[in-house]
Amino acid sequence: MASTVDWLYPPHLLLMRYFDRIVVEDIPHGSDMLEVLLAEAAAPVHMIIDLSEVKEIGIGLRELKAAAPPNQPKIHWMAVITPNPVFRFLASAAIQFSSGHYRMFPNRDEALIFLMTQDARLKDIITDGNS
Repeated sequence: MASTVDWLYPPHLLLMRYFDRIVVEDIPHGSDMLEVLLAEAAAPVHMIIDLSEVKEIGIGLRELKAAAPPNQPKIHWMAVITPNPVFRFLASAAIQFSSGHYRMFPNRDEALIFLMTQDARLKDIITDGNS
């Protein structure tokens, strides 16, 4: 699979990364990994979805809607990183299909700054350098 999910700052901020080519089978795989991590966390949890290393998306909107994971009640904000406008559109559609709160960013630094403004716990954790 061309994806990973792990804690960036446990148990408050997750990082989901996709690489190379995303296909429809990658979505349930990422969702399964996400559920395992969320089981050990208390809400609210935030997530960065990093698409910056994706070269191709091999999923159409119809497939994306059918494969979109359900809303995860523990996840509050999703910050999506992608410099590609087509990938931004598809990521936006996928998140809307699952009813999530999200914002798009060109890089991780901007995503982290936004998330720290949304949750004071993150500001303390990130600026202290703890993980």
